[in-house]
Amino acid sequence: MKSGKLAIVLGLVLVILAGFLYYLFTQSSPKDIHLVENTPQEANQTAIQKTSVTENKKPAQVAKQNVQKKQETPKASKEVSLDTSNVKQELNKAMQNATILQNFSTKRFKVYVQNGANLSKTQTQSLKNILFTLRERAGYLNYSLFVDFSTNKLVLYNESLLEKKATLKNGVKLRPLWFKFNTYNMENIKNSFLLRINLKRDISGYVVQRAIFDGHTDDFGNDEYNFLLGLERSATVASELMRQCQVMYLNSYGKTKPLNKSQNFKNRRVEASFL
Repeated sequence: MKSGKLAIVLGLVLVILAGFLYYLFTQSSPKDIHLVENTPQEANQTAIQKTSVTENKKPAQVAKQNVQKKQETPKASKEVSLDTSNVKQELNKAMQNATILQNFSTKRFKVYVQNGANLSKTQTQSLKNILFTLRERAGYLNYSLFVDFSTNKLVLYNESLLEKKATLKNGVKLRPLWFKFNTYNMENIKNSFLLRINLKRDISGYVVQRAIFDGHTDDFGNDEYNFLLGLERSATVASELMRQCQVMYLNSYGKTKPLNKSQNFKNRRVEASFL
């Protein structure tokens, strides 16, 4: 009997203790909990040590560090307003020699084929891959894509930006982006972090008038397959910039322009530049 009452009392104590701990860890502010706190004497010693280290540096060393910091900071290029009338004329001229592909077009994303060419099965599948990549990042803007597989070139116009003044950072060119074997998706770019660095440092906040994306492959596979793969890779990189470029030229050189025959990963690449 006594053991039963003792068990009940212990159970109540445990419930109360668990409730208290739950309240402590869910309702108390982390700022009110100090596991380790330096005493005033320790804080003063730390400040004195930092000051002494700075004072012991020679003026030449300090000057050298300041120069290095200045060199690491990228210089901001001046903005240049560009006339967009020539881009509009180019778009109107392209429409005169093109046929709209209704099966591939949407309200905001029109697709045209140049010179009324018929698409093969492999070209059709490649175009589907390209459109999926581009539309995924298109946003609520209006685009017109012109397809010319005979020259392995695509031209994408961002019509929503044609009424805005373009600003240009002179001579901006991205470092080559390396793709894994037989892939074209963004997650298969080995050094995709470079693209994000360049976007933040060189392109962010600008409206670019013209951008060129050149896709390349290694020497495996036939010519047609590699030309289409190069276009798909160009579209992948272009999709990251399509909201701020008025017109983008997507090219593919397939396996015709290798950088290094002994290191094929360097040939599976996209090179981008901004005019």
